[in-house]
Amino acid sequence: MAERATAEQALERGESFELANEFAAVTLTKVRTRNGVRLEIHSPRAGALIRLDPLELEALALQDPELFTRLVGDRGDEVSA
Repeated sequence: MAERATAEQALERGESFELANEFAAVTLTKVRTRNGVRLEIHSPRAGALIRLDPLELEALALQDPELFTRLVGDRGDEVSA
């Protein structure tokens, strides 16, 4: 379900906003595509972009915050070193 930006062009883009701290920065944009509304998450530093549909976002919201701590734990140690 997660789609890379190259797989589908946005037909309509909403306003973007950025969330950032000393470790990461992402730009979030609501986009309307042929397959429905998606949240586009762009990480300029990593050169990554993904669009998530409401079902994927809901699945993300159901996760235990510890999952994300484990997923980025090693990366966080490298950044602070």
